[in-house]
Formats: sequence, structure tokens, C-alpha cells
Amino acid sequence: MPNILIVEDSAEFKHVYIQLFSMYNIHVTAVSTGNGLDTIIEAAKPDLILLDIYLGHEDGRDICKAIKLTHNAIPVIMVSISSGLKAKSVACGADDYIKKPFDIKHLLGKVNKWTQNNPN
Repeated sequence: MPNILIVEDSAEFKHVYIQLFSMYNIHVTAVSTGNGLDTIIEAAKPDLILLDIYLGHEDGRDICKAIKLTHNAIPVIMVSISSGLKAKSVACGADDYIKKPFDIKHLLGKVNKWTQNNPN
């Protein structure tokens, strides 16, 4: 069973992720901020991180850079409602990018791609 860490400040999107992934037996840990994320990653041991780009007063791209410094083996998919941020997501170390609102099949395909062979 894949284990996903979701960093998302929108309660609505967090709820959607949790409901969707539970239907596919995907374990989810969801947080609203990047604060204490290193400790959360160590405890949750995610196979994949879905990271919102805009987290209130935090920039997900900065969080992604920090994650990749200590947990480079964990794939990070940046997620944003803003279009045109794929290149900036890759530049900060993200492994992939999804635009909100997303197609559920597209999201599940990306999750499957990045968790299928992840050694974590």
C-alpha cells in the first residue's frame, strides 16, 4: 500500500485527497504547513510527497528544496492552481507537477508512476 504525505493548506483539497486515496487503499498523512516537515517525513516514511506550491505565507518551492536536501530519494509532486509553474517546480527539485483542478485518473496515474518502484 503506497504511503503519501500531502502538504496542502486548503481544507477542501485535503479532504478530496484523503477521500480519493482511501478508495484506492493509499495511506495518507496530511499537513497544512511545512513547519516541522522533516520530523513528519521521518515518522511517516512516505513513498511520495504531494506539495502545494502556495501554502499561505510559505512557498512550496522553498519547502521542496529543503526536502530534497535531506530526503532526495522521496519523489515530490508539486501541485498548484496556477498554470505555467511546471518549469519552476522542476527547477526547485520537484520530480513532477500537477495543475489543480486535476483529473482524478491523471493524479492516480502520477501517484502510481512515482510509488511503484520507489525504494522507500
